[in-house]
Amino acid sequence: MEQKDLENLKEHLNQFSEEELKERDVYLKQLADGTLQGPPVGYPSIDKTHLRHFTEEEIKFDIPEKTCYETLYEANKDYPNDIAFRYLGKEITYGEFFKIIEKTKESLLASGIKEGEIVTVCSITTPEVLALFYALNRVGAIPNFVDVRYPSEAIKEYIVESNSTKVFTLDLCLPLFEKISKDVNLEEVVYFNAANTAPKPITLISKLSSKLKKVVPKKGKYTKWNDFYKRKSDIKFEKEYTKDYPAAIVHTGGTTGIPKGVLLSNDDFNSVVYQTTVARTNQRRGWKFLNIMPPFIAYGLGLGLYAPLVLGWETDIIPAFDVKDFTKLILKHRPNGIMGVPNYWDEPMHNKKMKGKDLSFIEDVLVGGDATPPAREDKINEFLESHGSKAKVSKGYSMTEATSLATFSNKEANAKESVGIPLVKTKVTAFKLNIKDGTPVGTQEELPVGELGELGIQSTNEMIGYYNNPEETAAVKQHHVDGDWIHTGDIGYVDKDGLVYVTDRIKRIIPRSGFKVLPGEIEKVVTNIDYVASCAVVGIPDEKDVTAPKVYVVLEPNCNKPQKEIIDDIYATIRSSKLPPYFEPVDVEIIDELPKTLVGKTDYKELENRNTGKSIK
Repeated sequence: MEQKDLENLKEHLNQFSEEELKERDVYLKQLADGTLQGPPVGYPSIDKTHLRHFTEEEIKFDIPEKTCYETLYEANKDYPNDIAFRYLGKEITYGEFFKIIEKTKESLLASGIKEGEIVTVCSITTPEVLALFYALNRVGAIPNFVDVRYPSEAIKEYIVESNSTKVFTLDLCLPLFEKISKDVNLEEVVYFNAANTAPKPITLISKLSSKLKKVVPKKGKYTKWNDFYKRKSDIKFEKEYTKDYPAAIVHTGGTTGIPKGVLLSNDDFNSVVYQTTVARTNQRRGWKFLNIMPPFIAYGLGLGLYAPLVLGWETDIIPAFDVKDFTKLILKHRPNGIMGVPNYWDEPMHNKKMKGKDLSFIEDVLVGGDATPPAREDKINEFLESHGSKAKVSKGYSMTEATSLATFSNKEANAKESVGIPLVKTKVTAFKLNIKDGTPVGTQEELPVGELGELGIQSTNEMIGYYNNPEETAAVKQHHVDGDWIHTGDIGYVDKDGLVYVTDRIKRIIPRSGFKVLPGEIEKVVTNIDYVASCAVVGIPDEKDVTAPKVYVVLEPNCNKPQKEIIDDIYATIRSSKLPPYFEPVDVEIIDELPKTLVGKTDYKELENRNTGKSIK
C-alpha cells in the first residue's frame, strides 16, 4: 500500500464513531484468529493482529468515566472488611482506608487547599501518601510526586515549576526543604514519620533515619501530620469527574535525558486498571501482591498502588525497598504477584537462603522498566521452576508518558526478546527514521510489519502532556491524521502476530564512521554467555571512529575464569555472532555492578561520563 493511500485510510477510520470502531476491532480479531478470511493490509495500526488474544466482550468494554477515588470506592464499597494493604506489620481494611481518606480530605479543605492547586508530595510509600492521593483527588487538587532522593536543587526546581506552595513530606526530608526555603514560596510543609502508622518502631526506619541530619522545624511554616489531621472543616466539596482532568504529576526517569513532569489524568489511571483486568486472567480479589515500587514514578503509582487497590488485592507495601532484602521480603510475605525491574531477580537467584525454599505461591512475575535479555529471562524462569513456581517472566513495555503500561505478556503471547502484545485499547507501531546531521530522527511515516523504526504508542492512557512544557509535549505527543501518538524514542518493530520488540533507544545509538551501532544488540549477545550476569554498552570517544562501543560486564558470583580469558571470550562471541563487524567494541571492562538510576534502571549516562575526555587509540 502506498503511503498516501495509508494516510487516506487512517483519515477515513478517524471519522468512525466509538461504536463503529469497536465493531471494526471485532472484525479485525476474527481476521486475525482465522474466523474470517481476508488479506491483511500489512501495517500494525490498521491490522491490529494482537486482538486475536481478546474476546468480543473484552474488545467492546468501556473504561468507566470516574475519578480515581470514585473508581476505588465503587470497586470496594461492598468489601469493607477485606484487607486493602499491610504496612510495617499493620493491616488496613478498605473500610478503615475510606475513613482515613475522608478525614484527610476534611483536613485538606480546612487547610485551604482548593481545586486545581498543585501540592508537592515528597515521600516513600506510606499510608499518609496513599490517603493524600485519593483525598487530593476528591478535592480536585493535583499531587506533584517528587523523589525523596533528589538533591535539594532538583526539588526546588520542581516546586518552582509547578507553583506549588504546600508540601507533604517525610520528616527525614526536612533538611532539604529548610535548605531551599529562602528561594521558594512555601506556605506550609506538613511532615510525618514513616513509622507513624506502624504498631511499633521498625529497624528499617531507624536505619533510614540515621542517614539524614535532623532539623528542628520552625513554627508556622512546618506542621506535624497529626496536627494537620486534627483540622476540621464544614466545607462540603467533592470534585466531579471531568474528562482529562489531571490526577497527578509524576516525573520521567531521566535515563537518557532531563526528567520532565508528566500530567496524568483520572482517565489514564482507569485505563491502565481496566486494561490490566482484561490482560491478566489469573489475578483475583484477595490476590497477595508485594509492592516494592515507590509512588513517585508512574510504574509505582499506577501499577504498584492504584491498580492493586482498585482490583481488591491484598498489597504488602514496602516503604523503602532495598534489593539486598528481596529474598527476605519474598519469604516473609509469600506474594502471589511481584512487579519490578528485571535485575532485581539477581539477588534471590544468588542468595544461599533460597536453597530448598518452596516458591509455589508465586503465580505472576511482571518485569519492566529495563531490558530483559533472553539469557536473563531463562535464568529467572529456571530459578522459579526449580523452586516449585509455575510462573514465567511476564514482560511489559511502556513509558511514563503512557502511564507505564502499553504492552503485556501472557502464556499465549510471551515470545523471547519480545515485550508482549499491545493492550486491548492500545496500538503500537513503528515509524520511519531519517538521518539528520548523523542522528536518527523519527517521522510520522508508519512502517510495514516487521520493519525497524521508532516505536509509537496510541492508547486511552496517553499523558495530558508535560507540565508547563508545550514544546516538549508537541515533540513527543504528536498529532497524526488518525489522532495523537506518543513517540517513544525507542527503536523496535511489530511482527505479523502483533508482538512488539524493542531493540534500543534512539538516544543510545552509537554513530560510528557512518554506521549506526545498536548497543542493545551487543548486550543481548554478551548476556547470553553463561558466566555473564549483566552488561551495558555505551559509546565512548575513539580516535579512529570518533565514537565507538565499549562493553561493561558484571560476572556471575561463581565465575573463576582469568580476566584476560573472559575478555578474549567476549570478543570471540561477538565476532562469531550475526552482528556486523562495526558492532565490535573497542574496549571491554569487568566491573562489580552496573550503576543504577534512582528508579533502578541501568544508568548509561554515568557509564558514559566515566569515559569523558578519554580517547581509545
